Amino acid sequence: MEGESLLERIVNGDENPRDLPLALLRRITDDFSAERKIGEGGFGLVYKGILRNGIIVAVKRMYLNAHTVDDMLFRREIISLMTINHQNVVRFLGFCSNTHYMTIKEAGSGEIILVNVRERLLCLEYISNGSLDKHITDELRGLEWETRYKIITGICKGLCYLHEEKNISHMDFKPANILLDDHMVPKITDFGLTRPNENSTTMGQHFGTRGYLAPEYENTGKISVKSDIYSLGAIILELVTGCMSVPDKNNVLRRWRHRWNKPPTLLQYQQVTRCLEIALQCRQQEPEHRPSISEIVRSLSQISPCFDEDDMLDINPLELWLPSVLKKEISCSIELTNNTRNCIAFNIQLPSIQYSAQPDKGIVQPESKYHVQIKVQARDVREHDHADKFIVQSMKLSEGLRDEVITENMFHQEAGEVVDEVNLMVVYGTMNPQKYMPAEVDRPYYELEKKLQDSDGTPMSFPLDFLKAITCNFSSESILGEGGFGEVYKGVLSSGSIVTVKKLFDIHLKEDAFQNEVCYLMGIKHPNVVQLLGYYAESIWETMEFPSGSGKRVFAEKLKRLICFEYVCNKSLDKHISDESSGLEWNTRYEIIKGICNGLHFLHEECRMVHLDLKPENILMDSTMMPKIADFGLSRIFGEQQSRIFTNNKEGTLYTSCNSCFIFPSVTLHLFVYDCSASYLCIMLQWIYGTRVQSPRCSIIQGRHLQFWCHSHRDNHRW
Repeated sequence: MEGESLLERIVNGDENPRDLPLALLRRITDDFSAERKIGEGGFGLVYKGILRNGIIVAVKRMYLNAHTVDDMLFRREIISLMTINHQNVVRFLGFCSNTHYMTIKEAGSGEIILVNVRERLLCLEYISNGSLDKHITDELRGLEWETRYKIITGICKGLCYLHEEKNISHMDFKPANILLDDHMVPKITDFGLTRPNENSTTMGQHFGTRGYLAPEYENTGKISVKSDIYSLGAIILELVTGCMSVPDKNNVLRRWRHRWNKPPTLLQYQQVTRCLEIALQCRQQEPEHRPSISEIVRSLSQISPCFDEDDMLDINPLELWLPSVLKKEISCSIELTNNTRNCIAFNIQLPSIQYSAQPDKGIVQPESKYHVQIKVQARDVREHDHADKFIVQSMKLSEGLRDEVITENMFHQEAGEVVDEVNLMVVYGTMNPQKYMPAEVDRPYYELEKKLQDSDGTPMSFPLDFLKAITCNFSSESILGEGGFGEVYKGVLSSGSIVTVKKLFDIHLKEDAFQNEVCYLMGIKHPNVVQLLGYYAESIWETMEFPSGSGKRVFAEKLKRLICFEYVCNKSLDKHISDESSGLEWNTRYEIIKGICNGLHFLHEECRMVHLDLKPENILMDSTMMPKIADFGLSRIFGEQQSRIFTNNKEGTLYTSCNSCFIFPSVTLHLFVYDCSASYLCIMLQWIYGTRVQSPRCSIIQGRHLQFWCHSHRDNHRW
């Protein structure tokens, strides 16, 4: 037990960190058992180590890479860690660098071979309260402001120590890498496992986390201490508001005042305001425009008075909690309070037609209260995936105006008046309030969603985390369907708008070629063609077992390709096909046929593009029964002289495919136009008669087969 005595003395501060025996670390972690595992990060697994006297430490068993395998490089990094000592940085206790040989039986051959086994482990102080990301909520719940502010100042001091005194950049700075002790003191961790600043050496490959990565590092790989500053801005915003998006200061203060149940003190107001100002400075796109960490620490310690009286409306409550199933319309009241000597006009923007406000606009007289009735229609929201949001706008009013002259146009920011906006949330009984937040809280992609909704056709590359968020991590509940090119999911934005996300199956184009193809497709706009909105493309090199079950590992490239396009609500054309005696009226069918022709004409003539899989399943219907051609860009795109290959899938759908693309290795646009024309004729005949144009005699459509089919239907008096 001598090893444990040594580790106890290190924990108590009587010994310096040092090399620890592997046997000791195995013993205190119960041989790295699953029961002792307490976490996993980008650099290794973390285990709880329990000494005989009950002292707990954390043991990180590191993944091996080019730097951790090399004993000299590993020990060089360890030396720098051993000198670190700050109350806001996780304390380093020791390390283990062990190399030994063992004999194993090789899978498959059964041959006994000698292998070199290397272990790299770190021993760190154990922090009991978990990581910061487990404690982040919006303003109305969770940690009190005083605790949040103490955490913010502690994080800044710890980062200042690493930057200014130890010349270390973190490069994966995020709430999951900030631990909290019993007194909610923050301690930065994993800093020695990422990379030092640009003037120093690096240890290992950096993976980072989207949402916290600085844009210059994400785009070009350039690193500096200012990259950590960008991440710090996101962390501060999350601590103050619960989200990473840029907030409205008045709205944040109002929600905190509601939490405090009284107006903020001067100190509270200054702290909230200064933290928001610092966070926004840290989130500047250009690194040179971000403050240094020493400037941030100084700014927090020297808060200057900046209090302005809040001269807009108080709103109570700021959250309406309703049951998940409403069997009848219910009504509830919100109170608007004007504590000023001015008249205040208000306007309420409703989230959907299922809500009403009476009145939805009006005037609150000086030093008085005003009640608004909110009515909610009967509904079942057990499958609802986001909270609904009212926006209550208010502004000072010129004297002499009456309620009836208040219009929504008065509240446009462009009018030059100061307009305050407050979010009023409707949260249903089944919702976890920390999971289902308003738009700004629910997802850290408010600006990205806004750009998506206002898309002008400019190519947009989406983060994978964003696409996961709007599709509930590609859950089975979000699946809309599956086609020959991939699975299709419904993506719900925080505003309630819906988009479609397709995970592509087998696209072999390299990332830059794929991006070029998608950017070309995003320029295609026509009312009868589905609009492409954006994409995600990534290539990852990783080790994997191949063949499966062999135990052998290879270094392989993993391709991820996703596209995002407009959501068309009325399903595909095949769901609406029926015979002449039922279903849609002839006028509607004729308009659909014309729309398909217009869309196909646009693709052929304007874009020089053929579909190759034109069928009812690939024609979507909007709410007005306007047809929109889909999946057109997932076949082949033709330029002036040569084809632009988008996928090697030539199967299409058998009954609408042209023989030429199976028989001839080189084909002309005319043959493909014939293919699309034959497909279109099949769709039109199927649309008119309500039966699929497919039989053993015409499994692959040619002119004579179509002629045979038409004659047979004419002879059977169906013409």
